[in-house]
Amino acid sequence: MENFIIKSYCNAALLLATAIVFKPASATTEEYLQLISTENSKTVKAFTQNINLTQMVCIESPAQDSKVDNCISLEQLIKPRQHRLEDFHATSGYVEFPMVIDTQAAEQWLSGGEFTKQQRRRFLQTTATRLNQLSAQAFREKLKQIDHSKPLSFTPIAINNSLLVNVEPNQTENELLSKDSLMEFTTPIADDQAVIGIIDSGVSQYHRRLANAKVLQFNPVENSHQIKDTAFGHATAILSLLAVDDNPSTEKRLVENAQYLSCNGLPNAKYTFFSTLQCMNWLFLAPRVDVVVNAWTAPKIGCVNSWRYPIALLFYANSIPVFAAGNYATEKFDEKNMSRSPANLDFSNEDFTSLTVGALSVKNGRLESSSYGESSCSPKHSSAKSHSKNNKHYQANLFARGENLMVAVPFTKSSFQKVEGSSYAVVFVAAAVANLSREFPRASSKQISQALLETAKSVESKTFEPATPAEYGYGILDYPKARERLLELYPASR
Repeated sequence: MENFIIKSYCNAALLLATAIVFKPASATTEEYLQLISTENSKTVKAFTQNINLTQMVCIESPAQDSKVDNCISLEQLIKPRQHRLEDFHATSGYVEFPMVIDTQAAEQWLSGGEFTKQQRRRFLQTTATRLNQLSAQAFREKLKQIDHSKPLSFTPIAINNSLLVNVEPNQTENELLSKDSLMEFTTPIADDQAVIGIIDSGVSQYHRRLANAKVLQFNPVENSHQIKDTAFGHATAILSLLAVDDNPSTEKRLVENAQYLSCNGLPNAKYTFFSTLQCMNWLFLAPRVDVVVNAWTAPKIGCVNSWRYPIALLFYANSIPVFAAGNYATEKFDEKNMSRSPANLDFSNEDFTSLTVGALSVKNGRLESSSYGESSCSPKHSSAKSHSKNNKHYQANLFARGENLMVAVPFTKSSFQKVEGSSYAVVFVAAAVANLSREFPRASSKQISQALLETAKSVESKTFEPATPAEYGYGILDYPKARERLLELYPASR
C-alpha cells in the first residue's frame, strides 16, 4: 500500500510559498530575470559556480529507512538546457534555470542496478527536486544583491527546473508561508490499483455515475483542490469513459480499479504553458502515476520544444504521457499537417516513441477530422539511426475508436451526450497503458509503449484523400496483442 500524499508544487524543503522583501535601489528584479533567462555559455558557467553540484543523490532502500543502496553526484546527472520557452518575457515572472537532468545519463546509471520502478521514480523526483532547490537558492542569493521594494513569492517547478516569481503586494511573509500546500488522499493506493492523471480543464462529479469515482484535483491558478469542471464537460467526459461501469459506449469500465488525479491546467479551456507545466510537476511529484491523459494541443501551429524535457522526465519516471493527436485534418493547408506541440514532438533522440492517438470512425477508418502524417517536430540533434522504421513518429502513432461515443456530462445528474474526436480516442490507449502497468509492474515505460506500438493492427486507407504511409501511424490499438507481447517478457504477471 502507498499513502497517497500530494504536494501542490514541490517538496516542503523547496520553500513552497516564500516571500522576500527588498529595499529600493537602482537595479531592478526584472533586469536580473532577463540576465538569468539569457541562454549563453557565460551565463551557465557563472550560474553553476554558485551551485554545489558535488552533492550526492541516492537510491532509497525498499524499507525507506536511512540506509541507501547507491549514490551518485549531481554533477554527473545534469546538462545545459537545450530548449527554452519560446516567446519568453522575463518580466512575466517565469525563470528557467540553465541546467536540467540528463535523462539519458540517469537512465544509464539506473540500468546498472536492480531497482524497482518506485525506486527509480523516487530517485528522479529527488534529483529534480535537489537541482531545483539549489538553483532557486542561488537565484534568491543573487536577488538579495538587488534591493527592491516589492515582496515576492516563489513557486518552484522541479520537473522543469524553473521558478514562478509573483509579486504579493498585500501579503506578509508569514501570511504567504501559512498557505496550505498539502492535500492527502484518504484511501491508500493498493499495488494492483491504477493511478491515472488527467491534465485538462477540471472534472465534475455532479453526474450520479461519477459520484463515487476516487478523484483528487489540483487547480494551479488558484492553488486549490476544489473539484470543478471549467470547460463544459470536456474532462468530465474523459473521466466518464474511464470510470463509469455501464457506459453505453464501453459496456464496462475501461479501468476496473483506479484512482484519478485531475489537474485543471486549462481553466475555461484556455491553454497556458505555465499552468499545464505546474500540472505536470504536480503529477511528477506524486508517489505514483501510471499514465497521464493529455487531450489538448497548443493553440497555434508550431513546435513548442520546451515541452520535450518535462515530457521525457515524466516518461522515465514511469508516468507515461498519452496525447490526443488533434482534429485538424480538415483545416486549411498550413494547419492540416498539424505541428501543435506536444502531440507532434518526436522523442527519438531520447530513445522512445511517445503515444499520440488519432480517432477512428465506426467503420474503422480514420475519422475525417483526425490529424495524421509524419512528425514535423524533429529533435534538434536527430540522426538517421534514430529515425529507423521501428522508431518513426507520426502525429498519430496509434488509432482508437473516436466516433459515436456516449459520455456523461455535468448538465444533469443523468445526462449523456454523443461525442467524437481524438480527445476521446486517447482514453482507450490511456486505459490500455494503465491496465498493462498494473498487470506488469516490472515493465518499463518504454516496454509498455513499444508493446502497444509494435502490435498495432495495420490498416489500409479508406478515406477519400490519397493514402499516405503515415496516415495510420503504427496502426490500430490491439490491447490483447500488446498484453501477449508483455507476457513473453514477463510470464509471471501480477
